[in-house]
Amino acid sequence: MKIVEKSKDGLNRVYNVTFPAEFISQKIDERLRKISEKAKVAGFRVGKVPFDIIKRNYYSDALAEQISASSYQAIEEIVKKFKVNFRLKPKVTPGYDEKAGDLAVEVEIEAQPTISVPDLSKMAVTTYKIKIKEEDAKRSLDDLKNRYPNWVNAPDGEAVKDGHLVEFSCTIYPRRKGDKPQRYSDAKAVMGQSIYGREFDENLIGKKKGDKIQFTVTLPRGHKLAGTKIDYSVNIKGIKVCSQFDDIASLAKVTGKAEDELKSTIIKEMEAYYADQAWLETKRQIIDWLASKCDFPVSKTIVENEFNNLWAQAQKSSQPPISENKALRQEYMDIAEKRVKVGFMLEEIGKLNKISEQPHEVKAAIEKMAKSYGTDKKSMYDYCMSNNQMLRAVKFQVFQDKVIKYISSQANTTEKEVTPAEVARFSEDYDTTAKKVRRG
Repeated sequence: MKIVEKSKDGLNRVYNVTFPAEFISQKIDERLRKISEKAKVAGFRVGKVPFDIIKRNYYSDALAEQISASSYQAIEEIVKKFKVNFRLKPKVTPGYDEKAGDLAVEVEIEAQPTISVPDLSKMAVTTYKIKIKEEDAKRSLDDLKNRYPNWVNAPDGEAVKDGHLVEFSCTIYPRRKGDKPQRYSDAKAVMGQSIYGREFDENLIGKKKGDKIQFTVTLPRGHKLAGTKIDYSVNIKGIKVCSQFDDIASLAKVTGKAEDELKSTIIKEMEAYYADQAWLETKRQIIDWLASKCDFPVSKTIVENEFNNLWAQAQKSSQPPISENKALRQEYMDIAEKRVKVGFMLEEIGKLNKISEQPHEVKAAIEKMAKSYGTDKKSMYDYCMSNNQMLRAVKFQVFQDKVIKYISSQANTTEKEVTPAEVARFSEDYDTTAKKVRRG
């Protein structure tokens, strides 16, 4: 085998790997002999078929298998010899010379960048302590009716609509052989926000309490079995609509807590909420500082993929629709490149300091998501476990937060006391691009 680095341009590498005819011929013969042990050919007993017949019948298949195997071997040998790492699947172009018998494989790789982690102690970061004033607490308590959904039973006979909370039991019947039915006795989902997907919701909309329905759903993109169909059997146990609490006393009555106890709980939740929002500002400072230290190149393909995701989200969420604007597209491209570079830097810091997400942390993050989606924990957990794209996103978010908290512990930090109003102002300058999009 001969390996030659054909070209090197930034992160792009092109290699030529040549496998001599003798090697390819030997491997093909080995494969053909393996095939001959079990091949069934009319007129011959198994294992007794003449080799020339085996070769005539199976040579093309054996050659194709060897070309594929040699292509993978070429990548392995390049990684070993040139110490090159990659994230995207290399582009492999095999060329077999039928006359000479040689196999030449061209391998194009977008290499991982070499990342130097800066001295984190030189980073100046501000952390925030939340100061809840009496008027802030009173305002928060007065606004409870807007911040806490009060789910009450829908009027008798009312059909399911978008925004309704549906309580149901269901059985899911996968169509794959060997898969067992999954049963949920106390599931719930807010129509229009369901983790089960829009197609699932549409089958419940228009139905009433007590209805038993059966339908088929095509699993969405991102699911492990995306594109396949599964059958649902659903029993609608209850339908609830969202109303507002008249006062703190009525909320306390529903929760079973004393009014003073509830007020204390709400204030603690308020402090936790604003602490989370203030942490986003600290996190932004850390990310901006890291971005200023990311002086390494990154894969154009990965940046373009990130841009496409960001641009698609902007197109979907913008009202009026986002306008085609070169300057705006370039701004999104710059954001995509920053996100990719910082992502690489965070991964490197995590790797060097042996930081990783733990199963219990991922589970806690999923349970927090379940609360925000208004669904039950088991349904959300099962959904994330079956959806590779969602699970990767949750794991990365948990990992990223752990790394950023580690960075904060190493940085030169200054604590500042702030009010909820000051925390609210942090978000005003977060995303100037989003503001441009909203203006159309």
